[in-house]
Amino acid sequence: MKKILATFIFVLLMQSMSLGAVSEDMSVYVRQDVFDAKMEALLNEIRGDIKVLSERMDKNFAILSERIDALDAKLTNKIEAIDLKLSARIDGIDKRIDGLDKRIDDLRNGFYLGLVILGTLLGLPFFSKFYEEHKAKSREPSFTLEDVKRLIEENNIMLRQTLLRS
Repeated sequence: MKKILATFIFVLLMQSMSLGAVSEDMSVYVRQDVFDAKMEALLNEIRGDIKVLSERMDKNFAILSERIDALDAKLTNKIEAIDLKLSARIDGIDKRIDGLDKRIDDLRNGFYLGLVILGTLLGLPFFSKFYEEHKAKSREPSFTLEDVKRLIEENNIMLRQTLLRS
């Protein structure tokens, strides 16, 4: 334990000694006017470099702007040409679809007409039979002579009964 404590104190002492050390470079001083002159020269050099870079960037920006404008014009022309082609093709497709719709309508009407004719042909024998039966019934008198005689006798009986009561 004593060894650890001694080592710890030694480390602490060495640390404070190292903080107090001064390098020889730190002891050199520069006069203020020399420092200001050198700093002004450095700043002037940096400003010049910035100005040159700014001019180069402006030139490059102008060149890029011209290229972008040219590409924009080319792309606009190409898009308009493609739009015209697509419009023409779409109009052609619309006309073809309209023609196809007319053909389908004609086919549907023909199909319905065929169904009506087929239904008429299939229903004709049944209608004919029904018509013949109805015609046969209409030829028969609805009242026979016996029906008329019976009605007259019933009426006479009713009249006699009413006369007898009164």
